[in-house]
Amino acid sequence: MAGIRNSTVLLGMPAPAFVAEVVSPGGPSSDNYRRDYEWKRQQYQELEIPEYWIIDRHRQQVTILILRDGVYAEQLYKDKETIRSEAFPEINLAATQVLLTQDV
Repeated sequence: MAGIRNSTVLLGMPAPAFVAEVVSPGGPSSDNYRRDYEWKRQQYQELEIPEYWIIDRHRQQVTILILRDGVYAEQLYKDKETIRSEAFPEINLAATQVLLTQDV
């Protein structure tokens, strides 16, 4: 995945069209979990980021959130299910392909 770099979404900056987050280790009661599944979701929704992916290697799932009327609609993908993306309608990826990628 050459050419991809880490980036931070900050308040006051124009919202990106797409954000992907890799979930940090930790269970549902951990700060890491709450940050990745709750806090960032709320922040990105308020920033009106149209599409947000949560890549969770621990649970072996990819959650795709699409902004609809100011609220995220959620779709969960596992195993060989083909991911459907509005930001990238031409992609043909299974959840397992996304979960196997190296950290960037």
